[in-house]
Amino acid sequence: MQLLQGKMTGRKYDTNELVRALGPLGFSIGGNWDYAGGSFDCALNDEQTVWLRLPFRAVNGTFDADSAETVLIQLERPYVLKHQYQTGNDPSADAQLFGSLVNQFQSPTDKDASLQEEELNLARAKLDEAEAKLDTNK
Repeated sequence: MQLLQGKMTGRKYDTNELVRALGPLGFSIGGNWDYAGGSFDCALNDEQTVWLRLPFRAVNGTFDADSAETVLIQLERPYVLKHQYQTGNDPSADAQLFGSLVNQFQSPTDKDASLQEEELNLARAKLDEAEAKLDTNK
């Protein structure tokens, strides 16, 4: 995981505003949300192993990703992370029955894999794009 400097950090938005602005850029509310907050996540590669995450916390009330209700949220410091997955056959599968299957629901073998410079550059470019989009929506 690599923290990024972003000018959105500390800014407050309503959730619907962020969904409308960031959705077309590939961001969605990540599945790791709870009622205190969550994050807008964007995959930076086709394999969906490198992610730009814009974490937020609820300022007034509680956040519920399944609700249409608007909540005021405050963005926290963005970061980029990389998940590394096992490739090939699942060694835990029974070789006689399932030897050729790959576990599509596997957990990452490394949830905080090292990032390459090009991946950091992709994250910085996507963050700049998101910040520019939010600046024009003001």
